[in-house]
Amino acid sequence: MTAADWAVFAGASNISGHVPPTIYDLNVVQYSPEYAVEGLQVFEEALGQPVALVELGNELYDPTQNGGKFPTGEAYAREMQPYELA
Repeated sequence: MTAADWAVFAGASNISGHVPPTIYDLNVVQYSPEYAVEGLQVFEEALGQPVALVELGNELYDPTQNGGKFPTGEAYAREMQPYELA
């Protein structure tokens, strides 16, 4: 699915006629903050509206779910700071 295809889907209103915000889930294990921001910018342009909600994979504080990349919750929080600043 392309960003333009997603924009059509995400821009569809629900039964009340309201277009709910889209939550973007970033792959913080495999990709850099710069790559993630670039992808979000593509979606912003395709949707014609700013990205409002982003999921940073908060379950990844658990080393069994993050492939050992974040051995502690503190390490996870530290590694997420560049995403927050971007």
